[in-house]
Amino acid sequence: MKVRKPTVDVLSSSFIENEISMKKLLKELNSYYKLSKQEGNAAQIKRTRVRKKLLAREKIDLLIDKKKPYIELMPLAGLKHENGFGAGGTTVVVLGYVSNVLCLINANVATRKAGAVDYATSLKNLRLSQIAKENKLLTINLVESGGANLPDQDRVFNNYGKFFMEMSRRSKEGIPTISIVFGSDSWWSICAGHVRLFNISKKCCKGIFSWSSTC
Repeated sequence: MKVRKPTVDVLSSSFIENEISMKKLLKELNSYYKLSKQEGNAAQIKRTRVRKKLLAREKIDLLIDKKKPYIELMPLAGLKHENGFGAGGTTVVVLGYVSNVLCLINANVATRKAGAVDYATSLKNLRLSQIAKENKLLTINLVESGGANLPDQDRVFNNYGKFFMEMSRRSKEGIPTISIVFGSDSWWSICAGHVRLFNISKKCCKGIFSWSSTC
């Protein structure tokens, strides 16, 4: 194989200027990623801890297979969205393995605006639906949501109608969706072809998750 010699002069003024500019952009990007990891303010997190409940990413960590690759998708969805709920919206979406099955996992961030769905989050969920359908991926929803953000309801309800429709279409094609509801978000179960109700504690969450992923 012929080895190509680089022609870039790393000591040139233009290269150094570009490097400095790129590092500034990367620093800004990393700050946005850090912002997207915040699952609410300190008071909301404390209230959740007092109630002995798990945060969205903690639920996902319990669910996914250890020592298997995974990646968070769309962490910056909704960034700088006017009147939105911040980077990532109010869901965390992860592509990973559950019981050796590649899945999309969608967890509501209940500690950010009670998990209410703003416009950007509804678009994020539509994109999730598209990815699931095109790649025939099982979807697991970890539901703990206050419903639609009312100021956005005219747009959110339209998008969520499509979201539920796509869920039903995937079911018809044999692509399953599992929704684990933490609380009383019964509207998530209206499109389910099969429903089972459990009264579960934190200790048995992993067992229920494993059961769901193989059912």
